[in-house]
Amino acid sequence: MVAGTAGAVPLALLTCVLVLCCAGLDVWQILAVERQAIEYRNAKGNVLLLKNENGVDGRACAQLTAQRGIEAAGALRQSGDMTLHALPDNRFVIYEVTDGLLNVVDSSNSDHQGVWLPRTVAEKLAVASGATLETTQGEIRVAGVCDWAEDGRDSRIGYAVLMPVASYGAFDECWASVWPSSDMTDTLRLSVFYTMDPSNSQTGRVNYAFGDTMDAYGMFSTRLTRFAVPAAGALVALVVAAFCRRRKLELSGNMHAGASRSAVVLQMAVEHLVPVMIGWVCAYSALYVMIRLQGTTSVSDVFILELKEGLWVPIGAWIGSTAAALTIKERDLFTHFKTR
Repeated sequence: MVAGTAGAVPLALLTCVLVLCCAGLDVWQILAVERQAIEYRNAKGNVLLLKNENGVDGRACAQLTAQRGIEAAGALRQSGDMTLHALPDNRFVIYEVTDGLLNVVDSSNSDHQGVWLPRTVAEKLAVASGATLETTQGEIRVAGVCDWAEDGRDSRIGYAVLMPVASYGAFDECWASVWPSSDMTDTLRLSVFYTMDPSNSQTGRVNYAFGDTMDAYGMFSTRLTRFAVPAAGALVALVVAAFCRRRKLELSGNMHAGASRSAVVLQMAVEHLVPVMIGWVCAYSALYVMIRLQGTTSVSDVFILELKEGLWVPIGAWIGSTAAALTIKERDLFTHFKTR
C-alpha cells in the first residue's frame, strides 16, 4: 500500500516543511533584491544627465528612447524665475522641460497642460493638480505635482517650477532614465548638436547616494539561495530512497512471489510520489499566500519562478524511489533469512 499509512503522512509533512523553508528562503532573497531595485529607481539613481549650455538638441534628446535600455528621455533649460502671489517673498526658478523629462521625473501623470510643482511647494501652497496659481506672469494651471525627495538627488527640481514646452530648439541638459542600470553616457552625447563638440559636455547622475550603478540582474542571478529549492529536491530524493529501502524485505518477497522488477519500480514511484506531491502542493499554496502578503507588484513572476524551481522536488522523489527500488533484489530475501 502507499508508503503505508505509517509512511505516507510523515513523508507528505516532511516534504511540505522542507519545500516551504527552502523556497521561502529563496523568495525572501528575491524580494530583498526587488526592494533594493525599487528604492534605487524611486531615488532616481538610474537617471543619467548631460549638461551642455545651449548645446542640447531637444529632439535628439527625445529620440534617445529608441536606444535599448533608455525608458524615457527629455531636455531641460532654465528660463528666468516666477513669483507667486501666495508667496511674494519667494522666487521660483522656471525650468522649461520637454514632455520626456516630465516622464523621467514622474511617469504616472500624463497631463502636460500647465506647470508642474514639486510636492513640497504644492503642500506649502495647499494646491493640487488642476488648481490655478496667481503669479506675476498671470494665472497658471497646475498640471501635476511630482515627488522630489531630499535623498541626495539633484536639489534644483525640489524648489522650482517645471514648464512643459515643445522639444524644438536648444536646451542646457538632457536627462535619461536607464534600466537596467548601466553607463550610457556615450549614448547621451548623441543629444548634443552635431555642430558642437560633445566631449565638452558634463555627464553625471541625478542621485549618487545609491552608487554609480545597480546590477539588479547580477544580484538576482548570483544570490546564494538560488540553489535552495534544487537542494530540497536532492534531500527529498534521499528521504524517499530511505523510505523505499525500509521496505526491502517486503519488496524482495514480492519479487520471489513473481512480481517483475519493473512492476516493483513503478509501484514504489507511485506510492512515494503521491505523498510527496500532496506535501508539494500544500507548500506552494502556503508560499503563494506568503508572497501576496509581502505586497510586491510581481507576485505572479516570483511565484512562477519558484514553481519552476520546485519541479526538482517531484523529479527528486521519482529518482530516489526508482534508484532505491532498483537496488532491491530477490536474493535480499534469502540474505535476510540467512543472517537471521
